Amino acid sequence: MNFKDSIFNGINLENRLLKPIQKLRNFYFRAAIHGCKDVEESLSTFQSFSWSIGAHQDVYLYSLPFPFHELKHLRVFQDVRSNREELLKHHPRLWSNVTSLALADIDQLDFGKLFRSIKSNIPKLLSITFSHNKRYYSDDSWNEIERVDVQLDSFRTVCLKEILMKQMQQILMYSFPNVHSLILDHARLPSKEDQLTSFFGRTIQQMESDEFSLEEQDVSYLLNVKYLKLTCDLRNQPRIVYHLLTELPNLEMLSIYAIPCGGCIVYGPESIFHSILNGLDEEEIKNQHEIKYSGQYMRFIRDPESPSFEHDV
Repeated sequence: MNFKDSIFNGINLENRLLKPIQKLRNFYFRAAIHGCKDVEESLSTFQSFSWSIGAHQDVYLYSLPFPFHELKHLRVFQDVRSNREELLKHHPRLWSNVTSLALADIDQLDFGKLFRSIKSNIPKLLSITFSHNKRYYSDDSWNEIERVDVQLDSFRTVCLKEILMKQMQQILMYSFPNVHSLILDHARLPSKEDQLTSFFGRTIQQMESDEFSLEEQDVSYLLNVKYLKLTCDLRNQPRIVYHLLTELPNLEMLSIYAIPCGGCIVYGPESIFHSILNGLDEEEIKNQHEIKYSGQYMRFIRDPESPSFEHDV
């Protein structure tokens, strides 16, 4: 179906869905339109629409003021178009509900302009996600993004998806002084010799990660990490779980989420996580942690009275 016939065409949306609802008072709307790359073409169908609509890039359509918490794929607010352009100029709270921002194609972003736009337009921002436009690329295919003179003090969470740490290290260290939660998705931790390690070691208190990002990585410099959620399949769990429980010096809780599989539907939690328990040193691990199950989750909660793990030097 092309955009002309789609329900997300403004004319169709109003005639087929909204006009029959005669007492409608509030309308919250967003959609990603595939196969329609022209923002102006999309908005032209909303010129006589009864509600204010915004649009940017690729095309994302949504009601204004923006009523949702997550905003995706915005480069700068100057890219936003509307069927009521005066609204973009004179409404100070268009984006006041946004707490999470997702940014793709980081190679194409002007970070200075973007961060200044964020400070002016998204006062409640708490988290930001950076992702690369290519999933697999070699270490010599990237350019380090330069430091910008804008700090975002309000938010606490950074998510890195398919990102090389060295590419983002200047941005992470100098623009995000108060971040304490780190989410990794196919983005390996920096090596212990990199500049980022002292920053992460000082600031990060909570983490979420897939196993790829942490497998065979030195995590001992993450001195303040207390809570970690790990998402992984069942193949390498015993090794990486043991590594995290013994190498993170102040870890209080490790939560493991097993990626659903056919066997997970048939068997209970103890069967799902059987390979982990059998692969751990019972005296060293089990006696120092309370172990809990809940569906696809398994949690290791450290006994505050237990001694720290000792390592050979």
